[in-house]
Formats: sequence, C-alpha cells, structure tokens
Amino acid sequence: MSDIASVLRELGLREMNLGACTGEWIESTDGKVLASINPADGSTIASVMQADGDAYEKVAKKAHETFPS
Repeated sequence: MSDIASVLRELGLREMNLGACTGEWIESTDGKVLASINPADGSTIASVMQADGDAYEKVAKKAHETFPS
C-alpha cells in the first residue's frame, strides 16, 4: 500500500487542510485544528482547520444563494 502522503496527494489533500468551502476554501481565524486519526494504528492521517462562525455564515449564505427555497 502507498504511504499516507501519497494517498493524500492523490486525493488533493495536504497534511493540513481548510475546513469550510463555498466553492473556494475558507481559512478559519480561530486556529482550532481537528486531527483525522487512523483507527488501525492511532497515527494522524491529516489535520483540518475547524471552521469558525464567520466561515459557517459564508457557507450558509452561499448554500441559500445556490439552493433557494
């Protein structure tokens, strides 16, 4: 099996990834990070910056614009 860095690259992911997207990735300002853990050995696969309230507001606004009710 490929090493984890190769798999991440194939998926378009990095070791650190942004956590909210409106078609473009939004960087969070609160600095909190969530680790994605490999259940087989407990190692960190990759990390995701947790989105803050402002990022979620942008995502919700974009969703409402894209899918009006």
